[in-house]
Parts: sequence; C-alpha cells; structure tokens
Amino acid sequence: MSEERLHKLSDREIFDKAFREDWTVLTTDLDFGEIAISAASAKISVVIFRQEDRTPLSINKYLEKVLNTAKADLEKGSIITVQEGRIRIRHLSRN
Repeated sequence: MSEERLHKLSDREIFDKAFREDWTVLTTDLDFGEIAISAASAKISVVIFRQEDRTPLSINKYLEKVLNTAKADLEKGSIITVQEGRIRIRHLSRN
C-alpha cells in the first residue's frame, strides 16, 4: 500500500485505481462494498473481511479460502464478505 501511496488516497480514488489496473480490493472497510454497488461496471471485485480476528494471519487464512472457493466469482466481479465460518458472495452483474 505504501509503495503505491494508496494510504493517501480516498476510498473512491483507490477503487478507481483498482478498476483501471484490474485489481481486487481486499479490505475491512464496508465503504468499498457500497462503492462497488454504485459503480457502473461489474468488472471489479471487493473482498470485505468482517471476522473478529483481523490479524494478517487470520486474513490470509480466509483469503486462501476465498481464492480456493470463489476464484470464478472474483473474475466476474463480486462483493465477497468474509465472516467467521461463512463466505457470502454477491455478484455485480449488470444487465
């Protein structure tokens, strides 16, 4: 994050950069889910970590589960919410 100076950008600027560079946003901030819902494109995915333990070790454990179970969903554009014992997927398909 510091290499890209993302910590100095607003949530919307981070989201726009992620969209342009085809990144998936990994966050604990619910605002990114709202931004993704309001965006005009379904291209980007957001993974929101909501579990109580948000240490890097815990987040990495859950991220591995997301990557193993929802890779296709990430590629299509989704909001994935991670909680203890549960991964919820909301597709961002546009008609």
